[in-house]
Amino acid sequence: MAGGVAPAGAQPPPPAPGQGEPVPAWAPPKPAEFWIGEPVVWTSAWGGRWGVWKNGGFLILSSNPVTGGG
Repeated sequence: MAGGVAPAGAQPPPPAPGQGEPVPAWAPPKPAEFWIGEPVVWTSAWGGRWGVWKNGGFLILSSNPVTGGG
């Protein structure tokens, strides 16, 4: 990635560890408040997903609510 420019079609990064984005009205129900001791948060990345930050990585806990897929 030259010059800090994301390639066309790149997804936005997930929210910062421990933080999430505002949850849209169309989002599926939150699967849990915590998962393996970490708060479950919403991200608009990948079409919108619930997930958690664990060991520096974002673990997705739900499928894409628009397509129903991964």
